[in-house]
Amino acid sequence: MLNKPIFILGSHKSGTSLLRSLFDGHSEIFTNPIETHFFDLFGEWVDYDYRRQKPEEVSIEKVKTLLNKYIRYVEKRDNPMAAFQGKDLFDMDRFNEILSELTNESSRQDIIQTYFKATYYSIYGKHLPTDKRIVHKAVGLGEFALELHQLFPDAKFVHIIRNPYSNLVSFRKFHSKTTKFPLINRLINSLNNNYFYMYKNSQLIDNYYVLKYEDLVTQPDKEIGKLCQFLELKPEEALYTPTTIGETWKGNSTTGKKFKGIENKYLEVWKEEIHPLEVYYVNNNFDHILRDFEYSHFEKKGSKLMPIKNEGFIRYLYNRVYVGYNRYYNNKVFAMSNPTN
Repeated sequence: MLNKPIFILGSHKSGTSLLRSLFDGHSEIFTNPIETHFFDLFGEWVDYDYRRQKPEEVSIEKVKTLLNKYIRYVEKRDNPMAAFQGKDLFDMDRFNEILSELTNESSRQDIIQTYFKATYYSIYGKHLPTDKRIVHKAVGLGEFALELHQLFPDAKFVHIIRNPYSNLVSFRKFHSKTTKFPLINRLINSLNNNYFYMYKNSQLIDNYYVLKYEDLVTQPDKEIGKLCQFLELKPEEALYTPTTIGETWKGNSTTGKKFKGIENKYLEVWKEEIHPLEVYYVNNNFDHILRDFEYSHFEKKGSKLMPIKNEGFIRYLYNRVYVGYNRYYNNKVFAMSNPTN
């Protein structure tokens, strides 16, 4: 059984990679350097829009094959905006040596634990110490926090949340630069999934901590102190220096800027880059997030009909047509929840 594993949850571009990198140098921890989506591999039904899949039966052998394939993919990836650069880091022979311990009788708990052992062994060439605590992060993982809680009852969860306006802009820029300009409804659906499970999990799981990204980067001493208390970690200076496998982590910001530590000087750049259409979507969908987490309501002058930078014609049409559906859907839901109005 893993010793009090720590799972970091959140949406794309919410600060999960920064948080993971802050744990990397702590003496009591092995921070798994890559983002592995176990429940995708298990064939689970996934609702998070950018990882969506239907359920299917998956054998142990297929899980092992998929894990192997994923590690090989990560090892060759060279994307400056990826959460982690794993190029030439892993020894695949060592990884598969540990993974071969899995059998048809292995449980999901066995698979996850063996995966962490295999990753550690492939990187360092030695076995994972039994007293090390594991930190693992994956976007969209909030959807499966209850399953992880069942598998690892003493696990701790840290769910990081970012100002929805800022998060939406960064999410949009990330997809614009790595693939193509996104469909706005997919961004909204992904954020909605993240917020829904954050609320649900915090009600049902005792060891569930919600952290505001803005608080972490503006008050690191206070927030890291609170995290240490919640996670039962001894305070160490390493928690203030983001690293990955001991090497300085300079960030994966969509601004292209490289960071030297915990920085907040770009915290409000989103105000210059956000489009009136994006402001509308946040205000129409996430007013409860603004309210409950004390984010200031924002408005921006300009027309929602103006194109957003890099938005192609077809995407432009789709994203404007979606305005009508989104307004109708939210008004209908509000009416159903307030039948006396």
